[in-house]
Amino acid sequence: INKDFIVIPKSVTPARIDGNANWELKLNDKQMAQLDSAPQKRLTDFPFRPGGKFFFFSEENNLKTITKKLNDGTEMPILGLGTWQSKPKEVEEAVYHAICKTGIRHIDAAQIYGNQDEVGTGVNRALKDTGLKREELWVTSKVWMVDFAPEDVGPAIDRILKELQLDYVDQVLLHWPSCFDKPPKDSSPGKYPEKWAGTEDPMFPKDKDGNLLHRDVPLSDTWKALMQEKKAGKVRSIGVSNFSAQEIKDMTQGGAEMPAVNQVEAHVFWNQ
Repeated sequence: INKDFIVIPKSVTPARIDGNANWELKLNDKQMAQLDSAPQKRLTDFPFRPGGKFFFFSEENNLKTITKKLNDGTEMPILGLGTWQSKPKEVEEAVYHAICKTGIRHIDAAQIYGNQDEVGTGVNRALKDTGLKREELWVTSKVWMVDFAPEDVGPAIDRILKELQLDYVDQVLLHWPSCFDKPPKDSSPGKYPEKWAGTEDPMFPKDKDGNLLHRDVPLSDTWKALMQEKKAGKVRSIGVSNFSAQEIKDMTQGGAEMPAVNQVEAHVFWNQ
């Protein structure tokens, strides 16, 4: 936050959620320099690219309600609750607690997390019980790589809205800068055509040798499709996640709208 980033710590533990949002800290210049000197770990290579592998706030300021104005004019709360790896039957209560008890106004979700229905239930319970207006809460989701073909982006947004039980999403991101080759809808594990013979989870299509299957879809085409969903009013703000600067530049060539955010993992053990 001292670096002017928007942060989204994840937790399902009420005490941890409260602790993440209720603190007063200002690092001095020496401490900031020590953090900056930590080894850089940037996502220059990762398994979702073809051939990739893993390798100060004063008392009058309320951390939970401070917002940052993005390049598209939207106001995004600088502190959110992440829901990645939050277990079933826990994430609904975590979201509810974050909004109702802690006062957090930013919830981060994703298609691949597999828990958006519970996130949506927690959000809607909280809106009802607190009397908050929908526009007082920020909800982000992400389109997964099996839905990067332009014709699949719209249906993916519709599923996100259905799972979250919302009329619109404040922000939708492209989750990773690569497109997977989506298996046929009418197939299931063990019955996929030969091309997808190794697929156990349709979100991670694989060949018979266990290699992830990619599809040659320009990210610029996916991005234009997402821009249309924003134009249709289903999404207020659009962005990316885990993209490099060059990938963003390539995606937006020709005058396309710039992403409002690039969400990445960053902390003292993964400094970027």
